[in-house]
Amino acid sequence: MNYPDYHIHCQQMFPGNEPKSRLTDFGFVVISPTLNDNEDVLKLPSNYLKLIDSLASKTNNALENPEENCYFQKNTPQNLRDLAHYLKNPFELSETHDIANIILPQIETSIFGSYVHVMLAVIKRHNVVENAKKESSWIWHYDNHPNEVIKIMIYLNDVDENGAPLEYLVDAEDNPVKVQPSRTGPDNWFGKPKWPDSRVPDSLLKEYLEKGCKTKKITGPKGTIIIFSQNVLHRANIATSNPRDTLLYQLKPSETKLRPYVNPKWTGSFQHRASLVDPSWVKAIKKESVKVTLGKLRSKYFK
Repeated sequence: MNYPDYHIHCQQMFPGNEPKSRLTDFGFVVISPTLNDNEDVLKLPSNYLKLIDSLASKTNNALENPEENCYFQKNTPQNLRDLAHYLKNPFELSETHDIANIILPQIETSIFGSYVHVMLAVIKRHNVVENAKKESSWIWHYDNHPNEVIKIMIYLNDVDENGAPLEYLVDAEDNPVKVQPSRTGPDNWFGKPKWPDSRVPDSLLKEYLEKGCKTKKITGPKGTIIIFSQNVLHRANIATSNPRDTLLYQLKPSETKLRPYVNPKWTGSFQHRASLVDPSWVKAIKKESVKVTLGKLRSKYFK
């Protein structure tokens, strides 16, 4: 079953809630921890910022010793290792669970209309790097994930223009510019993305801007929450004065109630791959080479 049909199935299994619309057109929602905005999507309780402060402190302490506390994927180029560090095990920090328990029940109701599966939970630091080469996530791109996969990013420190804010593209009417994915599930996974490696060619970005599109950097105080489709054109920025620490959850619909939300049985971190191909797949998948992983997926779904 592909993602759109699976999402409808999950909505039908979700108790006490009318199904929401599909996520084909979902783009970006930004929620400030100090303003009463978008409360129809997410309302933050009084203890939210206290949890953020506690997690931010623990994260900062751990990231001060990256060789001991961070995960580095084998064969990762040194320049990419310098740009970002990832905590080995964010599951050990209680606030990772406490924040999920605040946010995700509301997201299930307001956005998905179904239970959610937290495929990945990641704590990440964008480091201050001088004269860094932009590549990977630092280039304009979309992730070519099914529309039913949504990411939540939470700033663990104040983020200004020089603190590696997330940036995305909007049209002349301020609507996020979104590319429909070629990947929609196991029956349609190996189609080509719109551009090679789903990175936006410079010439095409220039055309977007000439047609009235503009870029928007999401700055904000500690605790700012960004809920977004990774098929909106976006990029990371390189920190030039202050690092950016973030807590990330990657979600997809679930037909069953998975509790706790963050659990090593069904949640991976940076050393795992998101269980994306089959929407009903629950188990966390350890990282392997792309060739091995794709080979296994092909053999499973295309016998």
